[in-house]
Amino acid sequence: MPTTIETLHDHVESALPQYGPYSSEHTQTAASLASELVRYLNHATNDTRDAVQALPYPAITSSVIASAKVLTQRLEQLLGQLADREDQHAADPELRSYGRNTPPAIIAGTVAEDLRAAAQAVGQATELLERAHNGAARLSV
Repeated sequence: MPTTIETLHDHVESALPQYGPYSSEHTQTAASLASELVRYLNHATNDTRDAVQALPYPAITSSVIASAKVLTQRLEQLLGQLADREDQHAADPELRSYGRNTPPAIIAGTVAEDLRAAAQAVGQATELLERAHNGAARLSV
């Protein structure tokens, strides 16, 4: 049986249910899959004849921009949550670090700060994608 878009969604939901259960393995797999999906989009929209097939009309481009906006909204949330988790790690007396003399709580705190800065930058990208989508949605051929 050929794979359809609907069955791909079903497979993802079955393998990685949105509401759990959660595990470190599933979390790492979900992050890896998200990365690979963006890679697919990078190839599909490359300035080649593939892009003509992948984005034949402005409405399709607009739809992809809208999905990219949702992706950045979700990424902003994820980065904030990762920062919160690093703060929790920083407070853990069992936390250890390797290779440097910097206290592990300081390293974890710096990681959290960097993640929050990344979340803020992604938030700015979301605003720009909203504007881009509003413009792209008015185009047709």
